[in-house]
Amino acid sequence: MRAINMLVTFVLLVLIIMHYVYDIRILKKKGRISATDNIRSTGKLKYLLIELAICIWCCPPYLDSGFKGTMLGGEYEYSWNAVIFCIMLFRVYLIFKLFN
Repeated sequence: MRAINMLVTFVLLVLIIMHYVYDIRILKKKGRISATDNIRSTGKLKYLLIELAICIWCCPPYLDSGFKGTMLGGEYEYSWNAVIFCIMLFRVYLIFKLFN
C-alpha cells in the first residue's frame, strides 16, 4: 500500500510541474508575458519549489520504526509514519487551489 502511495506522490509531483509548464504557455498565448519568459523570469519558480517541497512527503515502504521519550513525567511514543502523515496534511492546500 505504501508503494502505491509513493507512486501516487510521484504522479502528483509530475502533474504539479506540468501545471506550471502549461500555465506559462497559457500566459504566453494570452500575451500577459513575453514569448521569451520562462518559469524563473515570471517569478513562479519559488511557488513551484514550495509546492514540490510540500507534496514530496510520503510514507516510504518498510518504515516501521519510531521514537519515544519522556515529557512532563510521562512517556510518549510516535511512529515515523504518524509524523510524516501530519506533514502530508499540508497537501490540503490543493483543494483550495482547485477552486482558484
